[in-house]
Amino acid sequence: MKIFSTASLIAFGFAFSLLSLSGQVPANGTGKGAVIIVSKDGPTRFLDLQGNPLPDGKTSVGAALAEGYVAQAGVGGKIVLLLSNGTVMTLESQTKLMIREFSQEPFDAAGRKVSDLAEEPSKSNVKLDLDWGSIVVATKKLNRESSLNIFSAVGVAGIRGTQFQLSQKPGTGMKLDVSESTVAFTPKGGAAVPVGAGRGLDAATTGKLAPRPISPLAAKNIASINAAAIRMTSNLSMNTVVTAIATAESSSGEGSDGEGDGGDGDGDGGGDGDGDSGDSDSGGDSGGDSGGDSGGDSGGTAAAPAGPAVDTSQVLENNTEAMQSRKTGKVNPFSKMLSQFGLTDRQAEIFYSFGASVQGSLVSSGAEVTKRLIDITEKGVLEAHLQVFYAYSEKTRANMLGLSDDVGLSNLLLKQYEESWLNGILTEQSLLALNAGNPPNSTSANVRTDSFLALADKLRESGNSDVMEELLELGGGALTDELLIEGEIANRLLGDFTTSGSLAAAILVDGTDALANRLYQDVSVLYRTLEDDLLVVGAASFIGARSMTLGSGEYSLANLLPSGSDSLVFGAVDKLTLQGEVGFSGDAGVGKRIVLMSGNELQASNDLTLDAATNDLVLSVAGDVALEGTTAELPIYLRGAREVTIHSMRNAHLQNTEVSASQQATIKAAKELYVDNMRFNAELPKIVMEATTIRLSNVTFPAAAAVQLNSLKGAIDGRYPNFGTNVSAAQQLGRVNFLQNVKSGVNLLHDRPSFDSFGGNINIGKLR
Repeated sequence: MKIFSTASLIAFGFAFSLLSLSGQVPANGTGKGAVIIVSKDGPTRFLDLQGNPLPDGKTSVGAALAEGYVAQAGVGGKIVLLLSNGTVMTLESQTKLMIREFSQEPFDAAGRKVSDLAEEPSKSNVKLDLDWGSIVVATKKLNRESSLNIFSAVGVAGIRGTQFQLSQKPGTGMKLDVSESTVAFTPKGGAAVPVGAGRGLDAATTGKLAPRPISPLAAKNIASINAAAIRMTSNLSMNTVVTAIATAESSSGEGSDGEGDGGDGDGDGGGDGDGDSGDSDSGGDSGGDSGGDSGGDSGGTAAAPAGPAVDTSQVLENNTEAMQSRKTGKVNPFSKMLSQFGLTDRQAEIFYSFGASVQGSLVSSGAEVTKRLIDITEKGVLEAHLQVFYAYSEKTRANMLGLSDDVGLSNLLLKQYEESWLNGILTEQSLLALNAGNPPNSTSANVRTDSFLALADKLRESGNSDVMEELLELGGGALTDELLIEGEIANRLLGDFTTSGSLAAAILVDGTDALANRLYQDVSVLYRTLEDDLLVVGAASFIGARSMTLGSGEYSLANLLPSGSDSLVFGAVDKLTLQGEVGFSGDAGVGKRIVLMSGNELQASNDLTLDAATNDLVLSVAGDVALEGTTAELPIYLRGAREVTIHSMRNAHLQNTEVSASQQATIKAAKELYVDNMRFNAELPKIVMEATTIRLSNVTFPAAAAVQLNSLKGAIDGRYPNFGTNVSAAQQLGRVNFLQNVKSGVNLLHDRPSFDSFGGNINIGKLR
């Protein structure tokens, strides 16, 4: 990695000392700011206004970048930049950032260093374009009248003084994570949303915003990267920063070769420029060159003799750049190159409607590609789609352009697929099939491509884009017919599902397919655990979702299940929410069993009633189970026909609950089971509780029920639980604990004599 050293900073400052003797921006300064290259590592490049790579001599550490310039970090590359307002910015691997605008009022360096700044040295206004990638930023406190806005394809992040990370991935939207202060994010066409410290925000390409806590990984990344960037810049003299501003100002008008050419001075074709090809605002200079050639000198050199009269109209007609400028009324640093492309007036008008970044990318692609991409704007392709296109790798862009059909190309651009998806779609075989229509021996490739595109669209519409990434990973970058089928099933199992009684057979997935699907493993593993414990048996049908909410309502199972199914499983991967009175009518298959499952989290309302009517009821969660009724008089009700099962792979906390069944109630937790205020129906013949540690308070077991309580260590002295609340926590671990008010019928079990007298139907054993 190249970084500033003391020697290099001194050399840098001395080289421009004549421009900055007073620590002020030179008198002829325009109030522009500058971006200084602090370090660069790995593959990096910097582009000028025309999109041409800058030579190494102009992008060494300490060099200044002006408005319109682009910094790009390739795969494994990294760039650290310092803005003259004190902001440090790190471009991570595969990131492209353009300096759209940067103005700053002159300021007095006053012998200060960057580390001496508690706030920016003067009012500034910064606009940056994040085409793609990830940037980590730390700013000084900004002046009240200052602004720092970072534009992305989905919106604008406005910064006042903060530390944050902003990521823009083609086709998937933006991620913002803020560790200090506040960033205001404004989606396209929407209102600003403040994102405070410790918070994050996901912005989809559709405009949908999803607030969230800050990503722990992002928080760690922000802290470490900003700390390193601040260390690199802390000893940098503000005199050096001022000098960089002057350098950036002088560079802002340069052409791609960095040399002036009077013939291109102000783009008006009249040859009255000041010898600076990139400055369209110069408009000539009374003291400058009369014709823009290098021989002119405003410092007293005698003017050249007048030449023959020139027919300016003829000159204009023979100058394609001037002709195009005259027709469109527009000119910019790309005009000279564009004039050689032979664009129509309409094509030129569309080109100039794009931002500098897209213009530069188009020009660098050549005339044929530029014309083609401009023409397909008639098919709905916008600048944002082209930004995504140019964010792809050169190989992917070439494959896309390899499609001979413009309709097919525009469809891919409009969809803004992930690059990995495109690599899976646009294989050599599929390109052949797509371009040739349906040639011999390519039918399967064509069909697979159509299936791929159809599945990709379904996954995006359902919010399951990550499924395609996982499928491609499973297939080593390509999709087989088997993976396409697995993706179709996964999409049915992984959408969000919310209902209050309405169920349709179309949403069912066969249990064999669901349990074999590798993208549904959080649920399938949990289901296999139930099978191992004989809590479920036989065939099943699944209703799957990432997040599932069952609200109050009567859920009719009539004609829902196939005849061979024993159970109906509601399986949520991430979160299962149960609210109000949830009743099931009709038979849940041959085995008459309803299984409610979550591979992670359960959220239950305190007025919950689960009534399986004529079916058994199983509630199973990979995380904690917490069922807490409002009061002992207003409990949570769980009712099953023959059996009710509550199962947790971690801890179960049951408070103010009532369980009713005709044959058995089973309550299992892998770690701790805590029960407070639980009632059972008086006719219940059997109760089983199992956990590493069991703690019971205010529990009444039916007098006639056979009760089996299994813990890690089992009974004390072969028969007894711990009694009372005075038993130490260490002694409670691994045991069955009757903390207070545990009864068999009306009889209190509070010590060994009472247990001997009334606990004959209660057995305490060890876990298997």
